[in-house]
Amino acid sequence: LRKLFIILHLVLFLYGQTGKITGYVIDSSTNEPLVGVSVIVLEKGIGADTDGNGRFIIINVPIGQYDIKTSIIGYASVKVQGLLISSGRTTEQNFSLIQETLEGEEITVLADRPLVYKDLTSTQKIITSEEIATMPVESFLGVLTTQAGVNVGAGGELHIRGGRSNEVGYFIDGVSVSNPFFTNSLSVNVSNKALSELKVVSGGFNAEYGNAMSGIVNLQIKEGRENYEGSVSVYTGDRYSNDLDLYPKIDEFELLNRKTLEGYFSGPIPFTGKKLTFNSSLRYSSQDGYLYGVKEHSVHDHANFFTDNWYIEMGGTGDTVAMNPSASLNSLLKLTYKVSPRIKFSGQYLGSNGESKSYVHYYKYNPDGRSQALSNNHNTSFKINHAIGKKTFYEAHIFTNYTDYKSFQFKPLDLDSAIPFSSGDNFGSDEDLLLFIESPGQYQIGLNNITVLNGNTYILPNSKYASSQNILGAPSSPTFSFGGSNRGHTYRYSNSLGGKFDITSQINAQHEVKSGFQYRIDKLNERIFSILY
Repeated sequence: LRKLFIILHLVLFLYGQTGKITGYVIDSSTNEPLVGVSVIVLEKGIGADTDGNGRFIIINVPIGQYDIKTSIIGYASVKVQGLLISSGRTTEQNFSLIQETLEGEEITVLADRPLVYKDLTSTQKIITSEEIATMPVESFLGVLTTQAGVNVGAGGELHIRGGRSNEVGYFIDGVSVSNPFFTNSLSVNVSNKALSELKVVSGGFNAEYGNAMSGIVNLQIKEGRENYEGSVSVYTGDRYSNDLDLYPKIDEFELLNRKTLEGYFSGPIPFTGKKLTFNSSLRYSSQDGYLYGVKEHSVHDHANFFTDNWYIEMGGTGDTVAMNPSASLNSLLKLTYKVSPRIKFSGQYLGSNGESKSYVHYYKYNPDGRSQALSNNHNTSFKINHAIGKKTFYEAHIFTNYTDYKSFQFKPLDLDSAIPFSSGDNFGSDEDLLLFIESPGQYQIGLNNITVLNGNTYILPNSKYASSQNILGAPSSPTFSFGGSNRGHTYRYSNSLGGKFDITSQINAQHEVKSGFQYRIDKLNERIFSILY
């Protein structure tokens, strides 16, 4: 099954990946506006001068916390420390200057975070990197579950405002990273330490965030620091309960059942004058599981219910084993090159690999009969941010997204290593080929490890599946498996390529206009089949 989708948007945007600072500067003694006062963002070297009304507007400010300073002859400078800039928001900061009595005098104040944002037109919550660092969660998905209107389904999927999990749109630095298959889930994961901001929009989101109905999750990745910094974290633990009827063996605490290793490192690239910086993170997480089954049966056990002397083999070891283990590895690398205060290039790579098994009640006493799931996802993006003037700037993105999902019990059949033979070869008799399934263009598996593909016959010596003839006369809907295994195979691949361009202009003190377009093409490939005996 192959599908091709092309999406083209021409929309007006309200939300961006940078913020804006605005305010008034007045004389503290007369309350008259001051004209020509320079207001500078110290860490970024950008700023603006006040107009005839004493008002200033600084656009295209990267998200984060900054020190803001005023400068004008005859007045003491005022520096505001820790002013928080959030994506798509206007931060208001007013200044009241006193006439300078001593040369070089400076007044320092701490910025306040407003309790109410009067310019919001949607229901949203922004969590900063500082807030994330203090939360008792292991991943940003844990951060999301603490927000109002967000809950977790039985399978771990996220729901916003009661909507379905596939109605949530996921964005990183404003670019969609949703899996293009019907699940619309997050295709890549990100370490908490790499985030500068997490935004949850649960109502009234704009056209910039398409392909979503119930909510938007937008992650902002930190830019590389001008000084080196890093950290390493290790988490271990286990689940515990004394309700052994529901959770057998869960009262045995194992310190290393759940473990996470997380590292973060950021700084400048040597010999670039701190113009080229990097931000990198790596996160490995695994758990042995907490839902248990018992190996009473093996996949090769026999059972026969057709005879009066019916029997059920119990060839398992009797061991109690966890049935929902999982492991994942997430990596990130972001490079930022600041050509000048007006021009900035950035490139970013995100990778996620995972493997897991799900608890299936039918296989509780035959745990080896379950399938495993493997995922391998990659996202790459490039962006340029260019301030044309003090009131206009544009951003251009190019991105690729690749997803690879597989589900099977045993490894995929290796047709390249198959041994072809003709009917004239001495390989058993016709009876060896019973139960062949004729279906052109599909894989067909018969007894004795023989495979037919498009009319050609092959030997596959590494087949591990037990014959369906091992279980005869089984009830039509048995509660538990007596043997055998899940023979289903699922393969889903997607390749996405897209671009995005938007331009923002501050027309006057009250109005900002943002417009742009987005292009994305998705190529999907899905194969689902079962091995028949």
